[in-house]
Amino acid sequence: MKRILLFMLLILGTSLSEAQTKEELEALKAEKQDSIDALTSKVDALQAEIDALPGWRLRATGTIGGSVSGFNNWYAKDKPNASVGNFGVNVFGFADLIEDKFFWKNAMNINIGWVKFDDRDDDTDSDNYEVANDIFNAGADVILSGIDTTEAIVVAGQRAEQGETAWAIPYDYEGACEEAPEICLGVPYFNWGPAYLEYAQKAQGGSFEQEWIWAGPDWTDLNNPDTTAVGFIQGEGLTADDAAQLDEFIAGLADGSIVLFVGPLNYQDGSVYLADGEVASDEQIWYTKQLLEGMTGPSE
Repeated sequence: MKRILLFMLLILGTSLSEAQTKEELEALKAEKQDSIDALTSKVDALQAEIDALPGWRLRATGTIGGSVSGFNNWYAKDKPNASVGNFGVNVFGFADLIEDKFFWKNAMNINIGWVKFDDRDDDTDSDNYEVANDIFNAGADVILSGIDTTEAIVVAGQRAEQGETAWAIPYDYEGACEEAPEICLGVPYFNWGPAYLEYAQKAQGGSFEQEWIWAGPDWTDLNNPDTTAVGFIQGEGLTADDAAQLDEFIAGLADGSIVLFVGPLNYQDGSVYLADGEVASDEQIWYTKQLLEGMTGPSE
């Protein structure tokens, strides 16, 4: 009996010892955590001081997306036996130099996309990624480009020379139509001169302040290099009737009788972008989360 009682006391003592040890460890952990929190606060304060020092700030983010689709005996399409692959890469980065008396901000956005169309009924269809050719092979007769490459208008010109129906609206450069003027429908372009001049003069006069601006077109003289931030050069590929309709459309944008972003409009996934009758603000258009309903391609 004495042995049993001694054994039970030994177990109880061991349990109490373990409980006491756990409490001690938790107290020690709390003490250490307080020390860590204090050090973290000091490190954060030091980092804030470092961030405030002159020097370079570098950062980059990016996304990758893609989609694949295939068709077999899909006779509602011009190419009933075809497969289409999309692959896109978007990279945004900035390098800002902050000094005591000036700053220099630099940003870069790279958006690269590949569209591969494979017509299995055409033995001459290339297996290589040739973006503009693949788009024309998919049945398009007009290609628009918003990136800094001449591929759209070069390929459209080549195909037109071979007797195909091919047109292009090339990238954002005032002289882009010169590559193949006969098939160029026109080109939108940016003109940074007026804004640069305004802010250079403000900096020179000591009144410069950092701000976000919406530099828009001069609707009274769309291609005036001294006043407009956005212009459009009509191409030789436009017929007289097309040019007249385009002028009417531009006039409607200018006087507000034509509003493009007005609801009801949904996002690609069916969620509401603009309610019925709602007109999008500049911010809503700039920060559009997805492609709109009816558009094809990856939204992210």
